[in-house]
Amino acid sequence: MADIDRDALRKLAEAATPGPWEIDPDGRTINATESDGESYAVGEAYDLDVPTGDAAFIATARTALPALLDALDAAEAEVARLRERFQEAKLGMHASAPHGLTCADCGIGAYPCDACFAALDRARKGGT
Repeated sequence: MADIDRDALRKLAEAATPGPWEIDPDGRTINATESDGESYAVGEAYDLDVPTGDAAFIATARTALPALLDALDAAEAEVARLRERFQEAKLGMHASAPHGLTCADCGIGAYPCDACFAALDRARKGGT
C-alpha cells in the first residue's frame, strides 16, 4: 500500500468543521453543519465550468475520511492479530502430531501436512 501519513490526515480532518458536510441542490456549494446545528457554506465552485462532482467528492471525503482511517487501523490490527495466531498455530500444530515436526516448514515432504490442515481449520473456527 502507498505510504499514507494517517496522522497528518487525521489532523486535517480534526481541524476542519466536523460536519456533516453536504452539497446544496445547486451542486456547487458545500455546507458544513456545526455541532450546534448551525450550517454555513465552507466552499463554492465559482467557475461554472468546474464539474459539480468535485463539490460532492469534497463533501463526501470530509465526512468519510475519519471513518476510513479508523477502518484501516482496525483492519491492520486484525491482520496483525491473525498473523500472531497463525504463528502460534504454526509453532504448536505439530506438538500433538504423531510424526513430530514435519511438512515444508518443519521438514516432511508434502505441504501442508494433515497437522497443518487441522491447525488452520482450528484457527479459522476461532480455536487454537
